[in-house]
Amino acid sequence: MTIDLQPPPALPRPVRGGGSQLLFMLPMMLGMGVMSFASIGRSSGPMTVIFGGLFVIVLGGMLVMGLSRGGAAKKANINDERRDYLRYLGGLRGRIHRTAADQRASALAALPHPADLWTSVGTAGMWRRGPADRDFGHVRVAVGPQRLAVALRAPQTAPLEDLDPVASTSLRQFIRAYATVPELPVAVSLRAFTQVRITGGRPAVLDLVRAMVAHLVTFHPPEHLLIVVCAGDAERPVWEWLKWLPHGWHPTLVDAAGPVRLSGADLGRLSDVL
Repeated sequence: MTIDLQPPPALPRPVRGGGSQLLFMLPMMLGMGVMSFASIGRSSGPMTVIFGGLFVIVLGGMLVMGLSRGGAAKKANINDERRDYLRYLGGLRGRIHRTAADQRASALAALPHPADLWTSVGTAGMWRRGPADRDFGHVRVAVGPQRLAVALRAPQTAPLEDLDPVASTSLRQFIRAYATVPELPVAVSLRAFTQVRITGGRPAVLDLVRAMVAHLVTFHPPEHLLIVVCAGDAERPVWEWLKWLPHGWHPTLVDAAGPVRLSGADLGRLSDVL
């Protein structure tokens, strides 16, 4: 699913109508001036200067008012279009928040935090994944940003210099903020690899492996998942707890006394089982 974002408004082009309107008014004002001067031109004196000055002031005022009126209308138009676009992004933000919340809930249901795995024990979700399921062999290994379930498609816009800077900046920030959802579970499909190697500090590696094993045995039934640990005597206490998992009770690897301790000679039999 995709959301096609609307382009930001473009800046209005210079209006030629304002200049033509002033050119249309100028002959009228000049005509009025000529008539005024003709009526008072017969008598010379201070009144001629006063009326002439007043005419120049009135003419200048009309010119300034015409220009300012055009600039105010242009600014009001920009503000209206900007307000409408920001309101559009605000309404879309609520929809994306709901989509991200649903995506997070779905991801956490499929790949819960290790501390929450116990809530699935004894429920219908326990051991529910079989080989035919798409998520069979998926195991949570970390958290990180994931793409939003609904893709945000940027619009085709005019050149940047022709766009309203506030609206275009808001669009870029909107896409940058909501194209991904932060801190969602990250999974690895074990069926996609013949080997997965985990490196790093020993405490962190052990914690991650324990979490992975706990996740696998919670959602995968023992008839489809076998867990085997190859470890020396020094490492055996670290993994002793695995003997209580039914996923290690494979018929070829257990006897009446419990799990078999494998030696180097048993590797061939182990490879046949795996």
